[in-house]
Amino acid sequence: MYLDDTTLEVAEIRRVLKIAQTPAEVERSVLRLNIEDREERSRKFGYLLAMGAVSTYSAIKWAAREPDLDLLFGQPRLVEFRTGRLSYGALYNLSYTQDLTTPIGDLLATLNINNEHDLRIGCQLIDNYIDAQLLLCSYGLCDPGFKFTDNCAQSIPAPFDDSFINFRVIDLGELSSDIAQFLDLIQKEDWRDIVNRSEYTQLPSELQEYFNDALKQRLTSEAVTKIWHTRIASKSAEAGYDSSADAIASENMIDYAVPSEIAVILRRQSNEAR
Repeated sequence: MYLDDTTLEVAEIRRVLKIAQTPAEVERSVLRLNIEDREERSRKFGYLLAMGAVSTYSAIKWAAREPDLDLLFGQPRLVEFRTGRLSYGALYNLSYTQDLTTPIGDLLATLNINNEHDLRIGCQLIDNYIDAQLLLCSYGLCDPGFKFTDNCAQSIPAPFDDSFINFRVIDLGELSSDIAQFLDLIQKEDWRDIVNRSEYTQLPSELQEYFNDALKQRLTSEAVTKIWHTRIASKSAEAGYDSSADAIASENMIDYAVPSEIAVILRRQSNEAR
């Protein structure tokens, strides 16, 4: 959805409006997981709904004060923050603007992978994705979904020049600060399963081997552990404060099984940020 002066009163050029997933969309995601136990499905629903909301809002707060993340996230800006009533209680309504980009999947569709130049561009995009993951790790963040073609993009209108500075992470709701989970996924090489999923067919077969091998070589448990939180830790030491409270959605922050708590948490964070 493009923005103009009729939607926000101030025109924003080449920006896009991002809207959080609705409960129905989250429910469809949970159904695709084929969880048989009804109570477990309910917990998963609450978890995903909460994580998406809190992660998005927290990522926007981080981007506002960290230039590297602001650029990587497409300069996200919160434009709407209010609670609303749904069938099961109060829920967030979270919208933000973000730089207009071309998703990596769409970009790859324009390449002729049989051409050596285009093949090199595809490999460079994969390298850029790993660079982005390592940058996130240095701030104590990660993208555990490994959805390279769906959740990453190239900036527009800047021409494509295989430069990392034009690479973007566009799904803020899937970010996490859970290093234990991330290290477990790395150990399992979880990205290998992802490239074979039906919804992840945008990565050409010619690039799948490079994608798997490059992640295995560069995104190792040792590399992630070494770099994790280093940028924030060094800034915290200089400023004399503990930044650990900035982590996204820690386990004791909310009860994921109770979606109605999300609005309370986000409203409190919004007030504190003012």
